[in-house]
Amino acid sequence: MILRRFGIGMVLALMLASCAQPQQALPTLMPSATPVLTATPAPVQTQPPTPVPLSRPTLPPTWTPSPEPTLEQANAQPLMTSTPEPVVNQPPVAPVTALPTLEVCGVFTVDRERSAVLFPLGSAPQVFWRAVTGASRYRIRLIDANGTELFVDYTVEPNYTFRADLFQKDTRYGWTVYPEDQLNQQMCFDRGQEIIPQ
Repeated sequence: MILRRFGIGMVLALMLASCAQPQQALPTLMPSATPVLTATPAPVQTQPPTPVPLSRPTLPPTWTPSPEPTLEQANAQPLMTSTPEPVVNQPPVAPVTALPTLEVCGVFTVDRERSAVLFPLGSAPQVFWRAVTGASRYRIRLIDANGTELFVDYTVEPNYTFRADLFQKDTRYGWTVYPEDQLNQQMCFDRGQEIIPQ
């Protein structure tokens, strides 16, 4: 019994000893004092930074982009790398400019006063235009309302008479003409107008 009391006393002493330890303070969620702000001095600059010039590589004047390969082409061809060949002194390439219009083309127009627009069905309509100096022949064509070429012929005169059987009733037509030189090359833009059988 004494032992039993002694054991209970020991347990009690240990419990009291553990309770007697100083309690630790729990952290607070709110600051207890006003925070102290300290000023950080700004860095002192004595000189502005020196700008570094940009240098970009440029492509040679003969470079042209290639089209993107399709998936089939990319899979079919092995990837090859090659070293570019150095550019040897090549003559400069002249800029591409539009070919000037010939001065003689300024007078090339349809003669609307003499050209038939409306004509009786079954008759042969005649059309006229201004002659071009240096033209060896004229290429004339008949087209339908959709722009489909129906008839082509050549003449050396600045006028043309269409055959009557080329036209149908209730259909609209047009004609165009342009001059050709001695090499059968077109000299001027084509001219023309509408032509309608009645």
